[in-house]
Amino acid sequence: MLLYALGSRDSVSSPSSITYPPRGIALNAYKVSPFRFPNIFLPNPIENSFTLTLKNFATIKCPPSCISTKKPNKNINLIEDLRERCLGIFEGKEMKDLLSSNEYNKYITDEKFSKFRTDFVQKAPNGESYTDVSIRCKRFLDSLDFNDDITIGIFSHYHAIRCLFLNMFKIKPRERVFKLQIQHCTPYVIEGNNLDNLKLISHDLNDMFKK
Repeated sequence: MLLYALGSRDSVSSPSSITYPPRGIALNAYKVSPFRFPNIFLPNPIENSFTLTLKNFATIKCPPSCISTKKPNKNINLIEDLRERCLGIFEGKEMKDLLSSNEYNKYITDEKFSKFRTDFVQKAPNGESYTDVSIRCKRFLDSLDFNDDITIGIFSHYHAIRCLFLNMFKIKPRERVFKLQIQHCTPYVIEGNNLDNLKLISHDLNDMFKK
């Protein structure tokens, strides 16, 4: 199997909002989507695409060089397990909203709570930790037959892509994944015939970690 992973929003930016861009934006309202995967990057067209549910997908417009002029892929699979990490009641909130709240400002000012955005245990109220996201990403990977001689595409936000990498490449210690830099609209190419021997062939994995 040849697998292309594509993430929206890079992991380097640090906007003032807790969730950015806002959720609920239709995927096909943007320049790039799994319906128009940037096939210019691919030696062979993608046969199956997997993405999170459209109602939860939001992405920044990709550069024009990523836009595909080919016909939309017909095999689009909407996978709930590939949705972005849920931040519970903090969805769409800005820092100022939490700082002005007596109940929730501790999630910004108290180090015992402020790790919720990058932690395997701490989470926003009614939200998910990295452990939760990693479990469902692993469940998705377990559903694939890597012996299939096909090319597939996976589309999600960068937290989910990080957790896919965590499971595919057995990153240890697992906290190292927080330094993994996923670039916006950059295809990551993976090949292998089972979950234990997958290789990243488009990039050097070690170079992707923030120094």
